[in-house]
Amino acid sequence: MRILFLTSNIGGGHTQAAKTLADGFSKHPLNHEVKIIDIIETFSPLLSKVVLESYLALLRHAPTLWGMFYDQFMEPKSGSDTTEILNRIISPEIMKCIDDFQPDLIVNTYALGSTVIGSLKQRKLLDIPAATVITDYNINSFWIHPGIDRYYVAADALKPLLVNFNIPAENIRPLGLPVRPVFLEAKAISPSEMRKQLELEEKNTILFMGGGLGLGDIMQIVGKIDKVLDNSQLLIACGHNKELLYNAQQLEVNNKLIPFPYTEEIDKYMQASDFIITKPGGLTLSECMVLNKPLALISPIPGQESNNQFFFLNQGIAISLPNNKYAGIIFKTFSNNKLRLESMIRLQQQLGKPNSTKDIIEDLINLVEDK
Repeated sequence: MRILFLTSNIGGGHTQAAKTLADGFSKHPLNHEVKIIDIIETFSPLLSKVVLESYLALLRHAPTLWGMFYDQFMEPKSGSDTTEILNRIISPEIMKCIDDFQPDLIVNTYALGSTVIGSLKQRKLLDIPAATVITDYNINSFWIHPGIDRYYVAADALKPLLVNFNIPAENIRPLGLPVRPVFLEAKAISPSEMRKQLELEEKNTILFMGGGLGLGDIMQIVGKIDKVLDNSQLLIACGHNKELLYNAQQLEVNNKLIPFPYTEEIDKYMQASDFIITKPGGLTLSECMVLNKPLALISPIPGQESNNQFFFLNQGIAISLPNNKYAGIIFKTFSNNKLRLESMIRLQQQLGKPNSTKDIIEDLINLVEDK
């Protein structure tokens, strides 16, 4: 088959989900052909740059405004005139890509792709099976279009929410978010052995993560937790944030501090850790669940990440750390509560979808065959 993925670099999770599935299709015994396109960049590279820079500026300087915008789409609503106009403007360029590649299947990992393709199918301009992978632990109406044949969501508990958006239950698959196979490989290695591989010390290990952009109140949280711990090592995944890396390298702490830049081996650092403190991005949370790590969540972006946090807190599979003087005390109390930790891990094992990538690919193949 030929599979076309529509995604966007606005938020790394969308692109990563597409890459993970595309890689799985490429390595499939039938050797499927794949292509990934950035839906906004395809329409206009300049617009893509402007949108990305505006989005990042909004997250840094006015995150509440983004949250207010996002929350407008948390309830079912019919397609707006603005959305339909946007779809029709972008559709011609997307149709050129489709005509050039001639795919047997289209997979959306970004909301705009879902509405554009759904609109094309609904208008009878496209007759190709289309699926959408919603990359967070919540449902937003901007992802939803009745023209899409199959929806994949992160957890069973999200299926009734999607039904509430008038999507037929038989078109929904709660198979999890696509997790890279390297996380299953890392899980097969004990944390102690992984620490040896990474040349880390054999002691209590805590990993702080702020996504690929190294966002959030990481420095403040590290300082507060450092004060209540001893004989520990604190790993800081700085991503592409050079300022965070520099500031972390200057930080004076009581414990061993190891800041590091973006790495393709984050799975190894996660497996080497006893606790993970992270921003609640959808794919990051799925990866943590595969590894069954005690989770503390910080600095959620209002909107998608704050809703991810609510989901994980309500399911009992994470705690939330405030950026205030009590953060260290809350974390220490949590880390010393063996019953709470054991319960959290058992719930993660129950809710996690470690074979998500394989399961989604198999279901997508069935979708095409059934059509």
